[in-house]
Amino acid sequence: MSAHALTLTVGSTGCDYSDLAFVVDGLTGVPGPHEIRLRAQTFSVPDGLELDASAANISIRGGYASCSDSTPSAGQRSIIDASGGVNGTALAIGAAPDSPIHLVTLRRITVRGGTPAGGSSALGGGGLLILGKVFVVLDDETFIENNESGNGGGVLIAGWNSNNRPTLQILSDSRIANNSAQLSGGGIYCYDYASVYIDGGVVAQNTAMETGGGVYLHKSCVLDSIVVPGSVTGLFENQAQRGGGIFAIGNSPLTIQGDASAPFWLAGNRASITGGGIEVRSSPGGRTAVNLLTSVFVGNEAASRGAAVYIAGDVDLAMRPLDGHERCAFPDVGFEACSAVIGNVAPFTDGSTSPGSVIESVYASPGSPSLNVSRTAIVDNEADVLLHGLLRSADYGIDIEGSLITRNNVTRGLVLLENLEEFFPSENRIAWSTVSGNTKAQASSYVLAHFASPLNLTGSIVYEPDFVDRSSSTGSVTHGGCLLVDDAMSWPSTPIPPRVGNPNLNGGMAPSPTSPAIDICASAQAPATDFNGSPRSFDQPAVPNVYGPVDLGAIELPFDDTIFANGFE
Repeated sequence: MSAHALTLTVGSTGCDYSDLAFVVDGLTGVPGPHEIRLRAQTFSVPDGLELDASAANISIRGGYASCSDSTPSAGQRSIIDASGGVNGTALAIGAAPDSPIHLVTLRRITVRGGTPAGGSSALGGGGLLILGKVFVVLDDETFIENNESGNGGGVLIAGWNSNNRPTLQILSDSRIANNSAQLSGGGIYCYDYASVYIDGGVVAQNTAMETGGGVYLHKSCVLDSIVVPGSVTGLFENQAQRGGGIFAIGNSPLTIQGDASAPFWLAGNRASITGGGIEVRSSPGGRTAVNLLTSVFVGNEAASRGAAVYIAGDVDLAMRPLDGHERCAFPDVGFEACSAVIGNVAPFTDGSTSPGSVIESVYASPGSPSLNVSRTAIVDNEADVLLHGLLRSADYGIDIEGSLITRNNVTRGLVLLENLEEFFPSENRIAWSTVSGNTKAQASSYVLAHFASPLNLTGSIVYEPDFVDRSSSTGSVTHGGCLLVDDAMSWPSTPIPPRVGNPNLNGGMAPSPTSPAIDICASAQAPATDFNGSPRSFDQPAVPNVYGPVDLGAIELPFDDTIFANGFE
């Protein structure tokens, strides 16, 4: 194999070679690019394969019915099977330190059967082991499945240092599925100095005995997603003790960007302790940025706190639609929401322990997190408490704006904001949002318990006549008269009392034309757009303004001249 730019066919009959390991080994140090075409069959590699990409870009493409074919056959694939061996990894891909970065692409391949050497739980990367400065793409329905290891049942990826970062990208309906880890990272274990891009495929039905059922991120690992339009992309039905979908510990950013036609899904993941969908914990040395843009958390579970989201320490999490995403039509996601937390469950407790929650934001050494939720539907969840914050900072807190909170079922309350008394807490906001139509399992269930924490409710509708409005709350509440409630007795009336009355919301949680929430607040107080991304300040001509033309709640009633046609004849 001395020639450059090789195209090599491998299969049991009619091909250049029959031994895949021989071909892979022979490309070491040979400049390329190279393509290995695999006949549609199973290649048994009990001792695994080691591909050195230091010298060339390499593509391995499966699914050829015959080695004389120029294109793969529809519905066909090739299987690399490491069952029965002791090497531990089915396919190891690496590059020498400080070598030029090269691309390795796997297409129409299944990698399976990797197991930990000698049963050791300390080794990693059952299906794929990616080390050094190499960019690996899983493309055209490539599957990493039915592997196991100590860490990274499906994939372990790690770099030598900041100048030798590997990258794994998942595209074109590829998947990392049904793998297991005895420790962490059932699907993917990203150790350090590496990046994982989940752009057009899934990490599904993986299991870790400890943390990160789908993905485990450690130290300086980066997880990034820019969802391919029309794809099904995300983490589905993974399991672990903590972080059923994702567990991250470190300071590197985690950024998810769904598409207006296809969100990033975190669905059906389960944690036997905390963080059903995602759990993020910071490390000393800086704050961790988590941006969840056009994402949907649906059907995740945790045995205690954070059925959907759990953040602890110096973590700054933002959840909202990506800029420009207005009304979305995602399957089983109501209210045309582009960002949603739907149907997540933390089992009810007997009240003697810390409450189970759907969203958890807690202080942990060295610091406090911030949680910013905007234009998000928080619907049909079930837990002791919908949102629980343990606050210990004057600078970081909880901010909810332009969101719908409805049809949730709780035992204790909707929002519990506890603060450690030796610290002056920051002001928290639930502004320009609609809180209505939720249900309770106990007579004492409350809407808000915020203790000494100041709370800003400007622009919101808080209409829960069957709930206790405020419990254990001594902190100030501000609203400037831009607040609609069911009972004024629970809410401060100085300098201006809140408005009282039934908001008369329709099935889409928008106010009706006769609602007392119409045309209440000044434009300068309001955000530019509402829950749907529509402009605020639609002035209804038949409704006198109170302080201005902006409606209360998450959704602005758009102007429709047919509503007032009789008044303008």
